[in-house]
Amino acid sequence: EDTARFTVYSDSVETRLVATDRELLAQIGRITGGGEIPLAGLKELPNRIRQFEELSRDKLKARDIWDRLSVFSLLAGLLAVEWFARRRLGLV
Repeated sequence: EDTARFTVYSDSVETRLVATDRELLAQIGRITGGGEIPLAGLKELPNRIRQFEELSRDKLKARDIWDRLSVFSLLAGLLAVEWFARRRLGLV
């Protein structure tokens, strides 16, 4: 009987090649509208985040449907016609 101790390691490209690919990161930044910030310019990061949030925020303002006179008038008119028809047919 022979015994031997051994260790198994998970081998993947992601864990072997961990160096930063600056060219790929710069390309991704250009495509997505981003950019890179050098370590010396790290203090401007909060301002850039605020600018991005303002630019990407929806410009639409929610309005209630009842604020439109035509929609309210139509619904009120339909209710009046329905009430009048019930009264006429004796369904009230």
